Amino acid sequence: MKIIKFTSEQLDEAKNRARFIRQMPYSMRAEVLGMFQDMATGGGGGDSYQGDGKPVRESYSSYNDKPDSWFQEVLFEYELLENSPT
Repeated sequence: MKIIKFTSEQLDEAKNRARFIRQMPYSMRAEVLGMFQDMATGGGGGDSYQGDGKPVRESYSSYNDKPDSWFQEVLFEYELLENSPT
């Protein structure tokens, strides 16, 4: 798989975020997808491990303004990518 680099603006688009996640190593991808599943249902995504006890959604500026529906859309786009023929 060719690695694609994205700008932060491009990663605001759900489809590009899904592509970015798909490029991650399996263990990292699984953790991120779990966080996104939690945030898609109003959760905080779990501990951010920043030492401040804040959840992922609060700790990262790229996520804190995103509605639940954005995370749902990323997960939907990810599933489309996973299920598409290569």
